[in-house]
Amino acid sequence: MEALQMPVLHPPPFRLRPWGPADMPVVQDAARDPLMQPSRTSTRLGSQSEALAFIERQHRRLPKGSGYSFAISNAVSNEAVRQISYYVREGLLRSWQDVGGERKDMYVYSRLWLCP
Repeated sequence: MEALQMPVLHPPPFRLRPWGPADMPVVQDAARDPLMQPSRTSTRLGSQSEALAFIERQHRRLPKGSGYSFAISNAVSNEAVRQISYYVREGLLRSWQDVGGERKDMYVYSRLWLCP
């Protein structure tokens, strides 16, 4: 079976590409963003080693078959500005997110393959 390849997509004015070590400052900035604080993993990305571990986890998603994790970057500068993922299956994440001091379930949606 052929290994899946991580694509690079170019929807102007952005580029969707794999995360790289040069993106560590963006990952660390996101960890300090107050809007990201309720996220389960965002508060543990402050150090370089934690930011690199986050990037490595994103690279493991495709070989494991769980989905694609893209850095959204500026098409001209290639600087990462956001993140988007595409998952190959749907699911319910029990007690995944803290919202207003209360744990909430979250649903993950994806495009499902049609079976013949």
